[in-house]
Amino acid sequence: MHVKLTGRFLLFFMFSSQTLFAQTSYTSAAQLKAQIETANNDSLRSYYYLLLSNTYIELNQLDSCRLAASSAFSVAQRADLPLLMAWATHLEGNYFFYEGRFDRGIAMQTLVREQAKKLNAPLLEACAKKMIGWMYLEMGKEKESELLFKESLPFFKKYAHEDFQMNVGIAYYGLATTYFYLQEFPLAKLYYDSAIDAKPSMDEREMALALADRAALLRDEIHDLNGAKADAIRAVRLIRPFEFQHDALAYATAELALIEATEGKTEDADRLCTEALVLYERIPLIKRYVSVYQTLSRAFILTGNYRKAYEVGRQIQTLKDSIFEWRKVQSIEDLQIKYETEKAKNAFEVLEKENAQQKLASLQSQTIFIVAIVTIVTIIFGVIVYYRKREKYLEKIKSLEAAQLVHQEKERIKQELHDNLGGQLSSISIGLNRLAQHHVNSAIQHIQGITDKAIAELRDSLWVMDKDAISIAELEQRVNGLFWQYRKIEAPIVFLIRVDDWLLNEKLKASLAGNLFRIIQEATNNCVKYSRCSRFEITIERHEQQMQVIIFDDGVGFDLDGQREMENYGLKNIRFRAEQMKAGFSIESSQGKGVKMTLLLPISEREPI
Repeated sequence: MHVKLTGRFLLFFMFSSQTLFAQTSYTSAAQLKAQIETANNDSLRSYYYLLLSNTYIELNQLDSCRLAASSAFSVAQRADLPLLMAWATHLEGNYFFYEGRFDRGIAMQTLVREQAKKLNAPLLEACAKKMIGWMYLEMGKEKESELLFKESLPFFKKYAHEDFQMNVGIAYYGLATTYFYLQEFPLAKLYYDSAIDAKPSMDEREMALALADRAALLRDEIHDLNGAKADAIRAVRLIRPFEFQHDALAYATAELALIEATEGKTEDADRLCTEALVLYERIPLIKRYVSVYQTLSRAFILTGNYRKAYEVGRQIQTLKDSIFEWRKVQSIEDLQIKYETEKAKNAFEVLEKENAQQKLASLQSQTIFIVAIVTIVTIIFGVIVYYRKREKYLEKIKSLEAAQLVHQEKERIKQELHDNLGGQLSSISIGLNRLAQHHVNSAIQHIQGITDKAIAELRDSLWVMDKDAISIAELEQRVNGLFWQYRKIEAPIVFLIRVDDWLLNEKLKASLAGNLFRIIQEATNNCVKYSRCSRFEITIERHEQQMQVIIFDDGVGFDLDGQREMENYGLKNIRFRAEQMKAGFSIESSQGKGVKMTLLLPISEREPI
């Protein structure tokens, strides 16, 4: 029976990419990230995260794979998409399998099975069963894994013969691998043939792995050495151009090396073994498989290179993987004896021990010195941090004290204006009103109007001084009050203000809101005096990352080159206030076309809610 296949890095393609992800096949991570950014709904965004997770599996970037799967789960959870949540959990379970954390992987895939049953998702349920079966194999629980393989086998048989958004070659490949583990070798051979000959073909990696698997089957079980060699050569040629496929290339090269060694081609076999070993050592230890080392060890023994065979045997011992029996290699102890004889290991160990003692003494001295230096640096750093924090704390206290003084002064000025100037203006207004009742003259009425206006101006100033921040809703209410004053005198103009709903709770600094209100007040007054319009509109809306205020009237307009007309419209004051606000300002007008003024308020000038 053939030794254990490279199970982990095959699984992801058999039970993930051929189902939910069949149409993507090596879509670049950069493309998927761009699609995530432009996705217009959470369903699509979660789906792209799943594709990205699968792409990272293909690139052997496991941490990124898990992060993308977690992001897919979070987005799907936010959008209440249970099926996508289950697929994301399935991919994260694959991550734990690949990392060798089988208990955690089995727990997650068991949860996926339960959710798949509830959601009536048989494809997902079968994928989860298969993954648990592979993990049981890794843990040496062959009976449990066999049961799961048999439970899921009918489903994959069904979808190997139907077009269900699933690459038929991948489906055949899954069936072939299942039959191989169940030791039904004729059926395994049949489905390997079907997978390799399927149209459309599998991609290069999957095709190379299928060819290498069939080569192993032909060599050890079917005893067709020529067919095995042809498959192994084809697999190596297919996968060699790909930069990140060290594991797959090492696997295919090891199979070819063993075939060459079996044929007695010692030099070619030894060269291929060394090449495969170098490739395999480029990947992390946790991602290596005993089956590849077993194949290499068999080949090294056939070539007589016992030193390399011993080194490979030590790797097998390190991996501590005893799922399948290795029948055609001598024991690690026998190899160790041959290696000790060749290298005079006893003398080497004595020398190595002396060097180790010297290094230990040197390391202890260095450690004491480093600890002392680190302690001193830590103390100095702590003192520096303490004084910096203390300075910042004192600066903050001074800043708060200054702010408190400013607030107190504002309160004092406000109270003075309200108690003195406000009271005096109110007394004048009452006295003038009484004189007007006796029909003294029109001058009294004029003075009455000026006084009322002064009182209104005072109230507007106190409104700004009374607050640190003013919401757009409050500003809208104030502007409507201004419009009401003009409606009260029966001005023949329709006054309107429109504000985006999402802006109503947005807050502005009080000084900014005051300047904006003064601009609107100035524009309204000028419109009533000069424009002869029938409609006056103010629009407050979002424009990209800024707040846009548009003031428009449909009056007679004016020539922008005319200095006097611009002065009549109060543009000098409006421009000055816009500069104080650090707001962009533009005006559009011509004779008979009305006037349109636009202000753009930077985001930084707004107060957080």
